[in-house]
Amino acid sequence: MRTEILGTKGAVFVGSIEQAPAVCLSANGSSQMLADHFLIRFADAYLAEVRDFVQNVLEDKPVPVAGGDGLKALATAVAAENSIKQGRAVKVTLERSATT
Repeated sequence: MRTEILGTKGAVFVGSIEQAPAVCLSANGSSQMLADHFLIRFADAYLAEVRDFVQNVLEDKPVPVAGGDGLKALATAVAAENSIKQGRAVKVTLERSATT
């Protein structure tokens, strides 16, 4: 994941394929590290997700993200990796076993 926010007075770069930190660049050429790892950068979001999940389980409510969502994300990641290896677009497919 990488996000770039460019402005007239500077830029902010968040992450990269190589797990680079979040960095802020100013118009005068200085830079400042904002976070050194994605777990630190997104700690509040991960904590909120876990709390929501546990609360829904304790209250016997459906969770907003189910196992099928994870399988879709995995299928997308596998297709992206295959696309890079093959140098072409690859269709995202969900393989189903006999039991699903």
